[in-house]
Amino acid sequence: IQFFCDVSNITRYQDSVSAISGILSITSKPINIGGASIGGIFDPADVYFNGYIDHLIITQRAKTACEILQDATLVVYYPFENSLLDSGPNLISGTLSA
Repeated sequence: IQFFCDVSNITRYQDSVSAISGILSITSKPINIGGASIGGIFDPADVYFNGYIDHLIITQRAKTACEILQDATLVVYYPFENSLLDSGPNLISGTLSA
């Protein structure tokens, strides 16, 4: 899911297709991610996203579908817990030398 905002409009894209668009209304409310309130105090009357956010990027321009896919595609995952074994789906283990 990607949200694109300009000065007065907001558009949500899902799978590179415009799903919802409308007028962007700016308020002084904080940005809420899950139960964490960034820049304000918790208000139980507000509606929060009920789920998990795996990856969040805020950019100053809209990205193409190809750029979003490239950011979301995991090549290797090295947790660096005493080895360079790839814990990701591709199992590309590394070697370390001094």
